[in-house]
Amino acid sequence: MNKLTFKALAALTIACTVISGCKKEDDNSISMDDVSKGIEMIKGADGREYEAVDLGLPSRTLWATCNLGASSPQKNGNYYAWGETSAKTNYDWTNYSFCQGDRFTFTKYIRNDKVTAIGYDVDNRTELDSIDDAASVIMGGKWRTPSKANVSELLLRTTHKFCTLKGVTGFLLTSNVKGYEDRSIFIPLSGKIDLTVNNFEGRYGFYWIRELYTADYQGKVLWLENKDGQENIVSGEFAERYIGLTIRPVTKR
Repeated sequence: MNKLTFKALAALTIACTVISGCKKEDDNSISMDDVSKGIEMIKGADGREYEAVDLGLPSRTLWATCNLGASSPQKNGNYYAWGETSAKTNYDWTNYSFCQGDRFTFTKYIRNDKVTAIGYDVDNRTELDSIDDAASVIMGGKWRTPSKANVSELLLRTTHKFCTLKGVTGFLLTSNVKGYEDRSIFIPLSGKIDLTVNNFEGRYGFYWIRELYTADYQGKVLWLENKDGQENIVSGEFAERYIGLTIRPVTKR
C-alpha cells in the first residue's frame, strides 16, 4: 500500500468517525417540526390566543405547547410557588403567601390543625382555587394547572423520549392514541428554584400539580429526570410549597 493510499484511508476513517460521532450526538436531538403538529389556538379570558395540542386524550384535555410564561417549547418560562400567581426572585417560607414565615403557620390549604397560623382554622382545601392558580389567573378562560389525573393520563397515553430541542434537554411526549401519533409536546428539564438558586436545570424537571400531597407543606409535582441514561417520569411526587417550579397549563375546548 503506497503512502498516498494509506493517507486517504486514514482521512476517510477519521471523517467516518467524526460523522458517526455527530450522528450519535444528533440521535437525541429533535427540531421544532417534531412539536408543531396538531396545534390549536385557544383564546384566554385576556383576549390573547395560546397554543395547545390535542393529543387525543380520552378526557379531551389539551396541553399547552409551552410552559407558563414561556414563548417557545424549549424555554422554562416563569417559576411559581404552589398557589402563588406571580413569579419572584427569591423563594422561601418567609415570603410564601399562605403561611406566616414557616411551614407550621399556614393560612390556607390546611388539613392538620397543628400547622395552622394563629387565628386561622383547618379548611380542608386540597386543590387550588382558581384565584390561586397561576395558569387560570394569567391565561384565563378554561386554562389551569394540571391535576394528578391529567398528568397520569398524559403519561399513560404517550411515549417518552429523552432528547434536546435547540440545545435544551427535556422529554418529548408523543401521543400513542390511534390517529394522533404524529402529535407531541416537549417538556424541558427546568429544575427548581430554592431561595435564589436553580441547581437542577437541565438534569431534572419539576412541574406543579394543582393538588396538595400527603403533608400540608407539600404540593404534588410531575417529576422528570434522565440520570445516568435512566429515564424516569413520575406523576404525583412532591415539593415543598414555597419552592419555585414551572407550570405546564392544560385546557379544554
